[in-house]
Amino acid sequence: MRTFTIYHVPGHKVGATADYRRRSQANFRKYGVEPYIIEEHTGLPNTPETWQIVGDLEWEYADEFGYDRGEHYVEIRRKNRLITTEQRVVNAIAGGRGNSKEEMSRKGKLGCKIKKAIAGSRGGKLSKGYSKEQRKCPHCDMVSNPGAISTHIRFKH
Repeated sequence: MRTFTIYHVPGHKVGATADYRRRSQANFRKYGVEPYIIEEHTGLPNTPETWQIVGDLEWEYADEFGYDRGEHYVEIRRKNRLITTEQRVVNAIAGGRGNSKEEMSRKGKLGCKIKKAIAGSRGGKLSKGYSKEQRKCPHCDMVSNPGAISTHIRFKH
């Protein structure tokens, strides 16, 4: 379970976050006003159902305080979802979110083929930040760079 916080930056906005400490510091730097907690909601992390509840609460309080609603928390989380660059490329090409282990594996392999094809078209040069070193997930067949595998293991297994 994870705690999501609905907060108010007086005179500016109502927001929602899973990391209140970091967001409150960023909002203080941006607006010069100390935000405060309106409500906390505990739910399963990284699930659209929880994001929907949190986003609806955020919009409810934004309406109550007279602020623009802004983008719904569900959309923000979907955009910022912690997936690898490889998965972002594969999702753009193959579609879908890749939540199942089998789908992650299939898309991971496809992503490697895509990157190799891109590198081949550039005369063997890979994009900045891409590691030639590859690691295999010990839980499934996904193969990627060490950073991506660490993130994959942390959030999928």
